[in-house]
Amino acid sequence: MTPQQEHDRDSRDLKILRLLDERLSQQKVADACGVTRGPIAKLVRDIRNDEAENA
Repeated sequence: MTPQQEHDRDSRDLKILRLLDERLSQQKVADACGVTRGPIAKLVRDIRNDEAENA
């Protein structure tokens, strides 16, 4: 993955997290970001796994 691709992914992930924090549904976030719900679910799973490992 190129640095630009990583930057784009990180920017997208931050936007997803911001919208989820605003209590939008995963479907509304997906629609707003132009992605399917799959990347959103993976992001949420990864965060939960990290939290569980660091608890």
